[in-house]
Amino acid sequence: MERMTADARTVFAKRRTPPMEWMAVVLTNPILRVTNNLITRMTGNVRRRLFSTEEEAVRWLNERVSQGTAEAAKTKPGVP
Repeated sequence: MERMTADARTVFAKRRTPPMEWMAVVLTNPILRVTNNLITRMTGNVRRRLFSTEEEAVRWLNERVSQGTAEAAKTKPGVP
């Protein structure tokens, strides 16, 4: 992401707090990275994380999915 459009700002503004889904944000613009990092820290949002590459972001999201699947299996009755 090199800039944030008005449509993107609208989407982020309307998000639920706290979000229930995991979100990886790929930002290459240093000013946007600092701004987004500050907002993320101020809101205490642990389900959103910044990355400089798409590869890192996808890897992190896949890890979250794997953890969620393992946790869901633990809570199902009859599953060891």
